[in-house]
Amino acid sequence: MSEPRIVWPALALPALVEHGGHGGFDLIVAQRKGTQDHLAAWAPGLALEARNGRRVALSVENVERDVADARVSGLNTLASSQEFQLSRLRVQVSEPIGPAAPRSAAVFDLVAPSHVVRRNAVGVLGNKHRRLALAFASDLHIAAMWDTVAAAVERHAADLVERLNHPSRMLERFVQQANGMAARGELDLVVLGGDLVDHVRRDDESPRAGFEDTNAAALAAILSRLDAPVFAIPGNHDFRLFPPRLRLSSLETLGIPAARRPAVLQAAGLWDRFPLRRSDRRALQSHDESGESALAAHFSLLAPATDFSVEANGVRLVFASTGRDILPHWRTVGWQRWSMMARSLPTSWEDPDSEGLTTEQIERITSELSRGGGTALFHHAPLLHGGPGAQAERLGRVTPPDSDHGAAAIGFERRLQAAGLRRGVFFRNPAGLVRALASAAGPVITFSGHVHHASAIRFNRRTLAVRSAAVTAAEVPDQEIPLITAPSLSHVRVGAGRAPGYVYVRFEDGAAVHAETRTL
Repeated sequence: MSEPRIVWPALALPALVEHGGHGGFDLIVAQRKGTQDHLAAWAPGLALEARNGRRVALSVENVERDVADARVSGLNTLASSQEFQLSRLRVQVSEPIGPAAPRSAAVFDLVAPSHVVRRNAVGVLGNKHRRLALAFASDLHIAAMWDTVAAAVERHAADLVERLNHPSRMLERFVQQANGMAARGELDLVVLGGDLVDHVRRDDESPRAGFEDTNAAALAAILSRLDAPVFAIPGNHDFRLFPPRLRLSSLETLGIPAARRPAVLQAAGLWDRFPLRRSDRRALQSHDESGESALAAHFSLLAPATDFSVEANGVRLVFASTGRDILPHWRTVGWQRWSMMARSLPTSWEDPDSEGLTTEQIERITSELSRGGGTALFHHAPLLHGGPGAQAERLGRVTPPDSDHGAAAIGFERRLQAAGLRRGVFFRNPAGLVRALASAAGPVITFSGHVHHASAIRFNRRTLAVRSAAVTAAEVPDQEIPLITAPSLSHVRVGAGRAPGYVYVRFEDGAAVHAETRTL
């Protein structure tokens, strides 16, 4: 490391600074152990740079060495982190910063005299009297292999070009829409709900030379053009290290009918005769040869944590990772749940379950929800989902046990599954999240993705009843909590009546007052 490296704030976990820039913000810096003296010479050269090129100098008020900070908790789990020491710098801006009307948000790069250190690392929200507007997008599935598919379609199936949902192009379209809303003052934040990449490595053979040759780097390049602060959490695909064979990929979700997939791939020389190979398990591998997590690129390039909370214009934003695919990690679920896992096999190819929330995550979420005020909870895999046509009313009341262990917990989870509402969800600790929601002290709304289908369920925290609802937050009774599942930003199944899109939400005084799905 030639100079100290800022690990927080980051592109997808920025610092939100008070309107006008008053109060300053923190920088968390990593250095190789034994080189901390470099900070004194390096830090005074830092500045903020706006979209128009204007630079605002930063001054260092305080330095704490050898710190532990929850905002980089994910980065701290990597084996390579043992080589470095963290310092926390308190910096102050030299002049007021903020969005220019009609914008209600602005983003700034952290820069050194000769180069950009962190893109979109600092966001400033306008003073909107406790109003907030955000766009929630999930399931981006950025991957270099889709360029190969797009080239095959253009050459061998020209009639499919217009309907091809190329993930990178769909994300570019979303960025354009988001920037248009931001320019009109209609958007303050963007939240990305997981499956940011389809897998981390660009191909199966690429060496682990650095993060710049990963799909995460390609994603970061597009996100850096957003004109609003963005926050992101990983989904189960972000834990997948290697690409699948194209023969096994769900190309129909890109707009290629299943019946035409073999012909397109055969014409492009991308087809093979094996319907299944033992090596296909590699596509679910979540650690590389050295034992490093597939999330290493995510932590370094996008966000150095998977679980965190942010305050924004009267809304507490709480983020929680629902983990990896559960099927290849079946040994971790306990033998009592193996029968439930077996029952999910018929739908797991299209809607795989993820691991779920740990006891520690449930405790943190419960604590956040007990603080009062409005809360928006974001997690990739949904709590309840039953696929197209499912009705939450079949379940009636959701009465969780007092513990997530023992026969009562297993019985509760089996009732959820028997009601048809546990297809493609997070597998572990659903009862814990239900208890946390029921005990919340203020307005709550939850957001998830994963299943590539927009839907909503209303949970009544008093009666514990659930019902299916439209994806809207208008006129929500105080006792009801909307559980919103967003459509996929890129992957949609042909003929299912779906379109790529996202959810747009407005809040006032901490409560969601409007929600709608928007297509690209």
